[in-house]
Amino acid sequence: MLFRSRMPIDNRAVTNWGRAQHAYEHYQSFIAAKPDKYALAFADLAFVKNFKGGSAFIDEPVATFAPKLRPYEDALRACADDTAFALTLSTVPDSDYIRVRDTITAFAALPEKPESDISGFGSSFASALLHFYFPLLVPILDKRALNGSGVPGLQVDRYNNVTNLLYLFPALIDNCRTRLQQNQQLTLRELDRQLFIEQLRTPPRS
Repeated sequence: MLFRSRMPIDNRAVTNWGRAQHAYEHYQSFIAAKPDKYALAFADLAFVKNFKGGSAFIDEPVATFAPKLRPYEDALRACADDTAFALTLSTVPDSDYIRVRDTITAFAALPEKPESDISGFGSSFASALLHFYFPLLVPILDKRALNGSGVPGLQVDRYNNVTNLLYLFPALIDNCRTRLQQNQQLTLRELDRQLFIEQLRTPPRS
């Protein structure tokens, strides 16, 4: 597959990506210091929120937070037990790839389920959480990554927010895998930056 030529760079996005990288490294350090790497608490979601930014609050009531967080921890541990999750996105065997992609997408879909719907923590945040534990394998679902990838079918609302993020996640994963296979020197994090800093396409955005 040949990809379209690069769009112009968005200088503001370059600055924002660099700032977010500091938040990225803070959470990496936090995970590395955990006695139980895959045990999750509110702090984990706060680190992800700090990395992703935005104006939303994680405002799930204390009484329901722990039960709703447990499916995320269980899914992380299941991924850690899957040997394919120790590989890079470009080197997962074709025989395992669809299963791995479906598992990644299912994790990002946890916020859509009542039992794991944590208020203020959506699918993009969930994909970022999974990425931090498997940074060589899991792309971050983000409207700017979708924009930069050129994946077709983006739908936006009147505020230019992408309304079908989760639906497009499998296509984004495919796109990232192909790009990484075409350029063996490129890391997933470097690719994320390339996609993130491109100018937003118009249309679909105004």
